[in-house]
Amino acid sequence: MWLRLGATEHGTCRFAAEPQAVEAGLCKPAFPVRTPGLAEAESLAYMTIRRLEPDSDGNPRHELGAVGHGPTGQELADRFCNHIRRWDEDRGARPQITMYPAGTPDSALAGGHRIEKSESRLVLGYTAS
Repeated sequence: MWLRLGATEHGTCRFAAEPQAVEAGLCKPAFPVRTPGLAEAESLAYMTIRRLEPDSDGNPRHELGAVGHGPTGQELADRFCNHIRRWDEDRGARPQITMYPAGTPDSALAGGHRIEKSESRLVLGYTAS
């Protein structure tokens, strides 16, 4: 999920929760430290995980989701869940990183998330398998 979000969402961030906040039920991140998140203006969404009933063979099952906070938190959570569904449907999709020389015009860059460096322009994308 980290790479998919980073390659497609400009607001990708790391959400870290204090143990006291998790224990008090104020938040339920998938992982207390370094849970993927999306931030935009005054809103935030982060990945959650919940335990489901075991499968017919008794194997544990879990479901990923997202929780949003702030004025557009629900929209961010919905976007996050859309990424989770797309990842689940095509786990063989591959990240693509293309480097262009600094000064390459925007019109010549591939689509994706751009990272500007002094000597180069990086474009992160995701291609279906």
